[in-house]
Amino acid sequence: MSFFQKDIETMPRAELEKLQLEKLKHITKYCYDNVPLYKRKFDEAGFDCTKIKALSDIQYIPYTTKSDFRDNYPFGMFATPLKKRNTSARFVGYNRQAHRCRLHKERP
Repeated sequence: MSFFQKDIETMPRAELEKLQLEKLKHITKYCYDNVPLYKRKFDEAGFDCTKIKALSDIQYIPYTTKSDFRDNYPFGMFATPLKKRNTSARFVGYNRQAHRCRLHKERP
């Protein structure tokens, strides 16, 4: 049997849960600090990502609803503003009806 990441895919259950908990803490803090939608939702729900102590605390994270996506897409969902991105792409269009945005590479 071949594994993509053998050390992670075959680790003991206790280590796997420890890794999952670390990642859950990291991503919730990152979202709170960088994504306006999640900062607002966490604050409204009284959710404090620094108080996550167990994987079961995932139940306290507020759900992201379809209307959250409709009301905040795309700009309210960016974790990094377009101007701060290290890329040659630029935002060129957003169609609210179709909920689509396009990024195109700058031409030289």
